[in-house]
Amino acid sequence: MLLTLLLGAIACDADKPSATPPPAAARSAEPAPAAAVDRSKDPAFALKQDGDRYLGLVVERCPEGARSAPAPAVAPAIVDGELRLELPFGGCPTWTQYSVVVGKGSPLPFHACVDPDADKCQLAGTKVWSFDIAAALRANGATAVAYSVPAGVR
Repeated sequence: MLLTLLLGAIACDADKPSATPPPAAARSAEPAPAAAVDRSKDPAFALKQDGDRYLGLVVERCPEGARSAPAPAVAPAIVDGELRLELPFGGCPTWTQYSVVVGKGSPLPFHACVDPDADKCQLAGTKVWSFDIAAALRANGATAVAYSVPAGVR
């Protein structure tokens, strides 16, 4: 009977998780996902429209939770100091989904940031987004733009 109790205790210990962490090779190489950021009540990210275009933000760096968006499939246009980009759109954004970061130079380098939590619908269509970059164009003597994601930006 003592042997049965010992064997039972050993079997129970085998089911318990190890107190030591798994070796580095066994851990996932994927970084932990960023926590979702809810901007639905932040007035700075309130969704604004001008006719059939959404108005995006011009920022110094991608907002927390946002990531660099792929280069637009349709060439960007500059109209009256506004950068206009045709970007993926799901149809139900709850706050401003896109922002742009501009650099220095001519043509003016820029990249777009997308907040994946802003639009929970499937990104099946596209929508034109406008960004007021007039001051950056003037400061750099630029009349054209070039999509350019800086090294190290994700």
